[in-house]
Amino acid sequence: MDEIQKSVDDWNRNARENQGEKRERSRRAWMSGWEGRVYKSIYTLGCNSVYEFLKLFPGEPYVAIARRIPIPTVPVHLIKLQMEEARQTGHVRDAAMDALVRSLNRSVPLGWGVASNADFEHASAYTDWLGILKFRARMPELEAAALRVFEVLKALPPPKGWHPSAPNDPLIAEAFIRGWPPADRNSSMKT
Repeated sequence: MDEIQKSVDDWNRNARENQGEKRERSRRAWMSGWEGRVYKSIYTLGCNSVYEFLKLFPGEPYVAIARRIPIPTVPVHLIKLQMEEARQTGHVRDAAMDALVRSLNRSVPLGWGVASNADFEHASAYTDWLGILKFRARMPELEAAALRVFEVLKALPPPKGWHPSAPNDPLIAEAFIRGWPPADRNSSMKT
C-alpha cells in the first residue's frame, strides 16, 4: 500500500510542477514587448512574417504552432499578428480562410461528422473561427460573411472524416467563393 501511495504522491507532485511551469511560461508570454519577441523568434527561424511562418504548417492548429516558437508564445499572439499583417497587406479574406482551416482541425479532431457530438464540434469550430475574426482580429464587420461561409460549408457537405489540409482545400475554397466572394467589399477594409 505504501508503494501505491508513493506513486500517487509522485504523480501529484509532478502534475503540480508541470502546472507551475505552464503558468510561468504563460506569464512570460504576456510580458510587455511580446510582439517584438515573437517576430524576432520567427525571423530567427528563417521567416520574414507571421504569414510566412504559418504557411510552413498549413492547417495545423494555432496551439501546436505556438509550441514551435522557441520563446513562450500563446496562440492568441499568432492570431493577433496574423490578422494585423492581413489587414495591413489587404489579405484579410486569405487569413480568414487559413484561420477557418486551423479552427476546424482543432475543433473537429476526428474529422467532419465522425464524432457522436459532431454538431457540437462543428459549432465549436464556427465559434472559434468567429471569435478569431470578431475579437482577436477586432473585425466584427466580418461576422455576416463568416456565417455565410460556414452555412455554405455545411450545405456542401464535407464527406465524413474530412479534414481540410490547407486554405486551398477545394471545400474551403468553394465555401468562400459562394459565401465570401473575392469581390465582396461589404466592409470598409480590403478583404
